[in-house]
Formats: sequence, C-alpha cells, structure tokens
Amino acid sequence: MKKPKSPFKIFLRCAAACVITAAVAFLFLYLSTPARKREDFKRISSQNYDSVLLSMFPASLYDPEDFAVYRGMTLLKTGYEIPDASTLDEYLSRIAKSGNSINTIYLGVLPEQITASELSAILEKYPSVIFEVIPAYPSLSYLSGLSSEEFSSLCASYEELIFPFLGSENIHFFSFFAQEWFISNPANYLTDFEVTEDISRLVMLNADRDHPYLLTQKNFSSLFEDYRALAQTAAESTEAMPDLSQWTVIFFGDSIIANYTDSTSVPGVLSGISGASVHNLAVGGASASWDENESTSFPHVVQSFLDSGSPGAKEADRLCFAVNFGLNDYFIGLPADDDADPYNSKSYAGALRLGVKLLKEAFPDADIFIMSPNFTSYYGYGSIPQSENGGTLRDYVAAAKEAAADMNVHFLDNYTELGINRTNSTSYLLDGCHLNEAGRFLFGTHLAKAIAGL
Repeated sequence: MKKPKSPFKIFLRCAAACVITAAVAFLFLYLSTPARKREDFKRISSQNYDSVLLSMFPASLYDPEDFAVYRGMTLLKTGYEIPDASTLDEYLSRIAKSGNSINTIYLGVLPEQITASELSAILEKYPSVIFEVIPAYPSLSYLSGLSSEEFSSLCASYEELIFPFLGSENIHFFSFFAQEWFISNPANYLTDFEVTEDISRLVMLNADRDHPYLLTQKNFSSLFEDYRALAQTAAESTEAMPDLSQWTVIFFGDSIIANYTDSTSVPGVLSGISGASVHNLAVGGASASWDENESTSFPHVVQSFLDSGSPGAKEADRLCFAVNFGLNDYFIGLPADDDADPYNSKSYAGALRLGVKLLKEAFPDADIFIMSPNFTSYYGYGSIPQSENGGTLRDYVAAAKEAAADMNVHFLDNYTELGINRTNSTSYLLDGCHLNEAGRFLFGTHLAKAIAGL
C-alpha cells in the first residue's frame, strides 16, 4: 500500500509549477515585446525629462538637442513606432507614472491607424499637458501613386481625425502634410514618410500655436481643398518636374538666397526638384552696388570667385549663373542706374552690368539670369525712395531688366511673376521682405522652369 503524499511536498510541487508557469509567461511576454519598446519603457521609468516625442511613423532624425537649444526642453524621444491606440495609451500611462512633470508631448500620428474618438479618450486623461500633434506627411510622389479612391480615403481619415480637436486649448494639429513646399520637394525626404534632419528641425521649430502651420477652424476647409487639388494635379499631370541634372547653377545674391542653406532654400528647391548641382555664393546684407562695403558687392564677389579658381564652374556640362540683388540697393537708397556711366559699380544696374561682364569674359558659353528683387511690404510696399539718389522698388526692377537687355542675358521678373502682392504677401514673406518656405519654393520652381526653357 502506497504512503499518502505529504501535503508539504504537494505544496512545493504546486509552488514550483506556479513559479515555472510565471517565469515562462514572463519570458514569453518579454520576448514578444519588441526590443525598442522594452528600451523605451526602461528609459521612461529611469530618465528625467519634461517633454516627450512619440510617433506612429519614422521620427529618428528629430534631435533632442534641438529641443533643448531652441525650446529649453529636456526631451525623451521614444524609438518604437506606435502601431495603435492601445499602445499609445500604454505609453502615456507609463509616462504619467514616471514621476516626471510633463509639459509638452509631441505626437506623430497616422490618421489611418487611430480615430478621433480613440485619441480623445486617451488624451483627455492629461488635461494639463500640451499635445502638439503632427499628422504623417507622405511625399507627393507617394500620394500621386494612390488611386483616387485610396487618396479620398486617406484624406477623409485626416479630416475626421483633426476636425473634432480644432479650437482645443491643449491639443494642436499642424498642417505640414498639406504644404506644397514640404511634400513636393524630394530633397526633403529620405523615404515617403521620413524627412531629413533639417526638415525634422524645421517641423520642431514650427510645431506650436504661434506659427502659421497650426490648423484652425478658419483655415481647415481651404487647406484641405488645396491639398486635394495639389494631389489631383500631381496624379493627373503628364508634365514632370524639369530634369536639370546636366546643369550647374551658381547663385550670387543677398539674404533672399544666402539666409537658408537646407533643401527649403532657393538653391535647395532648385536642386531638389530638378537634380541640378548648385553652389550658393550669396551674402546676407549684400547689395549689387556698393556704398561703404565693397567686399560684398556683386562685382567684387564675382572677382573673388574667379580669383579662387571658379569652383564648380569649370566642371559643369551646362553652366548657369543666377544673380539676385536689389532689395538692399533699394533699402540703402543707392542709385538704380547711372546714365552717364553704365558700368558705374556704385549704381545698381551698373554693378549688375560690371559683374555680368566679368562672368561673360570668363565663361562665354554660360547662361546668365539677372533676377529682379521680389515684392516687399517695407516702405509703403516699395513705393517710397530711400534717398535723394534712390528710387522706388519698381525703378530697381526696371533697371535690372534694362541691364539684362544691355548685356544680352536672361531676365527673370520675380517682382511680378512670382505673384506675390499686397493681398497675399503674408502667405509668402516671413517679415515683409524675406521669403518663407512657400515663397522660396515658388522662387525655386520659377527659376527651374526658366532654365528648362533655354
């Protein structure tokens, strides 16, 4: 007859089985949790931070250091691409329990993967946190590859997600996904859903309610109308962006060209949409003519370029010089022209002629564009001369056109042909003078088409 089993041994066996089962379950849960998610959870619980970046689409090139430098934030950037609402809820719950006082959460969302009701149910738990919500910004080339039904569905998912939050005090949505300058330039992207480091920084700098990309009840409808029209035009168009891959374009000019060096600059746009090689020799604050600072005048910069071996020019298959001065000549009040001396470098048109003469002597086969200054809202929209010897801005535009004709080179009328005027100038100018991203895209595409037409 068998002895009855000891209750203690039975207890030990049961306990061991429970421990093994729990260990197996824990191991299964651990191994089934993606490594990036595990790492995120570890950092969420162990690090000090006051702001967080979470995203459903690739956001690896957003740099926490930029948030520190430009916004004074200590940012935790997560690495796992959040797939759904429940995972987002889990992340925010862990962040709330981390012991950190959170001011702002930047949230990248894929509208097709989360609904407005799901997002509202999650975010309403954190009324004291500012949520800067950035919907995914697929490239125009991606959108143009969708069927009309697919694009309509995509567009509807954006509208349905965003509209209920318009006017919210702590939940803000931004319209980068619908900006032509953003989605139309291939140089802004690494993949159809991931942008470059420079563009990531630009998004960060503009993702707050004080910048123009905030979606509001006032701009919502018109923005989506423009978005649909842009995508439809791209899908139906048989005319590709110009192929200027054989061209090298060298820029001379002022801060309109010089102040920006990324893919949203005028040279960057030209290169991004056409494949042209570009070199930017523009100088901020420069005028074509010179009063006190000869070193930044157009003839002087050209001579320095020639003396340095003309980098980029000699290797070009097709060479173009793009010359953009005039606003500073007007602002300073330098003479628009000198009838007695057409090559007087202390007049705007004279300096243009002299600089072009130097370029033509060195590169007789190159194409040269003299471009007029763009529209400005300064000084009565350019109607007030700034000295006894100066003229109105239109006088400088006319002088540029005359100089181009005299030198037998191309003229590009940026004052009129860009279409910037009193009515719409705030949509294209940062400060009444310098072009914003949309304005620079307009300029770059205008020049690309002009070069392609040669």
